[in-house]
Amino acid sequence: MKNKGFTLVELLAVIIIMGLLATIIFPMIDTSLSNSKDSALDVLKSNIIDATKDWSLDNLGFLPENGSSINVKLEKIKQGYLPLNVKNPKTGYIISNESYVTITNVNGKYKYEVYIYDIPDSILDDGKIIFTGNFLTEELSKNSNVDTYDILVKAKDGNSLNYSKQYILNGVEVDGIDTTSSNIYSIVYTVLYDSNIYKAVKTIIIK
Repeated sequence: MKNKGFTLVELLAVIIIMGLLATIIFPMIDTSLSNSKDSALDVLKSNIIDATKDWSLDNLGFLPENGSSINVKLEKIKQGYLPLNVKNPKTGYIISNESYVTITNVNGKYKYEVYIYDIPDSILDDGKIIFTGNFLTEELSKNSNVDTYDILVKAKDGNSLNYSKQYILNGVEVDGIDTTSSNIYSIVYTVLYDSNIYKAVKTIIIK
């Protein structure tokens, strides 16, 4: 008995059906993944709020009076209340320490709002911010002393700006530079100014 293969018409019909299924299924998968990331971001924000509440209990003197509010940077909340390496589940980027939580006092009850800013993958330079410091790559010998690597940041009008400093090793935020082993660190400086995140980077090579 002769084996009969698919005819050209049958093959075309199968391809068309698979194409139709793909147009239906892929958007559903994409939507499901997007919803999952949104849910993960909501959980992260909730964790940040919980950590801020813990910070508030230890810093009652800094909490706002009725009708007013304060901003608490992620940099402060990380100091014993939140893990060091915090990433945005929607983007995969490390969250800048310039991110903050606004605490508002409404008739004696505190309302918390989280504002998240990623460390950008490129350096934003529109002339509004001036970073002053040594950003050249620096090589250090093992077990050598590490500088504080502080810099100056000013707005174009000359006003000094506060900045956050984060140490990154292999895509993970760490608490500092360890010179006991060979590695390459990035020191990322970020500034939140005029609703934009600006960054400068210095690379440290431990040989």
